[in-house]
Amino acid sequence: MFYLGIDGGGTKTTAAIMNDKKKIVYTFEGKSINYYSEGLETARQNMKELLMAIYSRTGIVQFRAVFIGMSALFGKASEKEINDFAEGVIRADIIGMDSDLYIALKAAEDDEKSVVGICGTGSMAAAFNKDGEVVTKGGYGYILGDEGSAYAIALEAIQAAVTGAENSTEPTALSDKVLEFYSCSSLQELVDRFYNPTIDRKTIASFAKEVTDCARNGDTVARRILRHQAQKFAATVKALQRENEEREHIYLYGGVFQHDEIFTYYFKAAFRGHKKGLKIKLLKVPPVHGAAKAAYDLGQTLPPEELIL
Repeated sequence: MFYLGIDGGGTKTTAAIMNDKKKIVYTFEGKSINYYSEGLETARQNMKELLMAIYSRTGIVQFRAVFIGMSALFGKASEKEINDFAEGVIRADIIGMDSDLYIALKAAEDDEKSVVGICGTGSMAAAFNKDGEVVTKGGYGYILGDEGSAYAIALEAIQAAVTGAENSTEPTALSDKVLEFYSCSSLQELVDRFYNPTIDRKTIASFAKEVTDCARNGDTVARRILRHQAQKFAATVKALQRENEEREHIYLYGGVFQHDEIFTYYFKAAFRGHKKGLKIKLLKVPPVHGAAKAAYDLGQTLPPEELIL
């Protein structure tokens, strides 16, 4: 018997197949199945293509259970939502769908005692409550929140680069870096690059890695920005952890934590003295492994295979 876990992100989909010994035996990658951004028919077609790739490599057509963590969802999917997406596409004895936060939590060791903090393009903290439901803090998007995200880091840095170039704030290496990164020779060109037409959020967020490089090279403004954003996200995670005092671990995931050791250092430093015995570390496996684990658990709710007609 095989169990399929799927992480349906905003830009791509990853899949992991687990065997009945709870071992991941195959992994795959495909196009986005976020039906809010892609549209339902396109998302279903992308799912079909991913399943065809799985079949061509493994010969597996039918799964004992499938679990999908979907960035389009904010909680457990209804039966109608599951059928609308999966009917006629996925062949499995049982299918479950929940948010991408759910599978990130399932990927954590001791998931019932853990908080997961995610800082990618956006940011959010999540934990399971006593009823096994996902509770969250943050995640209000780039206008209302997303503290500690790549977008928030990049935007604060770009603004500091502009004011630094005008000598109205502290000089910073970010001023030259932002012009180089966006292929501009002056602040006036930068205005056109950002407003004509309006630049998209992902292009802004992509500058975050340049902030990290400047910080590594000793730029005090870049370091100050990383500390500021790390402390802001730490406050979000602390709020969730305080409401779930039994949580003993904080697991970190997302591109900011995975690629920026300075940000991660400042985040951890914000928890000194917060709670005795609290452990903070990177998530060891990607959320898609949590989806496969959720698929396995879902499969155990079924009667023995020979009883399923």
